[in-house]
Amino acid sequence: YIKAIQSYEKAIELDPDDAMAYVNLGNAYSNQGNNIKAIESYERAIELDPDDAEAHLNLGLVYDNQSNYTKAIQSYERTIELDPDDAETCFRLSILFYFEIQDETKAILLMKEAARLGHKNAQEGLKEIGIDW
Repeated sequence: YIKAIQSYEKAIELDPDDAMAYVNLGNAYSNQGNNIKAIESYERAIELDPDDAEAHLNLGLVYDNQSNYTKAIQSYERTIELDPDDAETCFRLSILFYFEIQDETKAILLMKEAARLGHKNAQEGLKEIGIDW
């Protein structure tokens, strides 16, 4: 990941307003386990392009992995606002609401939406607990 980080830093040096370069830099830092730098990179990408669903999603993933569920939820919800057809993020958010926030009603609504969007695990999960989607 060191070479990837160096490459993205060079790209940012050449074009400091390239939001995607910051997303990719964040991905490299995240894969390296450097959550602080990953968060900084994703936040900079979002400053440059507030409508970048990928940046919001990846920021949410880092927060989720850190058990910072409040910020993870904010990032996931923004991802869904920007990309309402993102079944995987609906599913992730439903799991978060069910297990961490313990809001079963919200979790089931999100799980139904993920199932409607074609997420197989959501469909199977709802079927197992006897809920139609």
